[in-house]
Amino acid sequence: MGACAAQAVGEATGRSDGPAQQQLVASGAGAGLAAVFNAPLAGFIFTLEELRGGRLSVATYSGTLVAVICS
Repeated sequence: MGACAAQAVGEATGRSDGPAQQQLVASGAGAGLAAVFNAPLAGFIFTLEELRGGRLSVATYSGTLVAVICS
């Protein structure tokens, strides 16, 4: 559900394709995992594993960390 919510946010903001959408969906999935299992570190690590092939930047790390902590 977190990934679906992140995809909807990406489509609403006009970032429906490319690496920005991939980062949003992975961050949403990690936030959903963190919320369900009450394990923010696991959600953060899951997201980093999913994005390991792509471009990891400070924005990706911080956005993922904020999403996981907020969940």
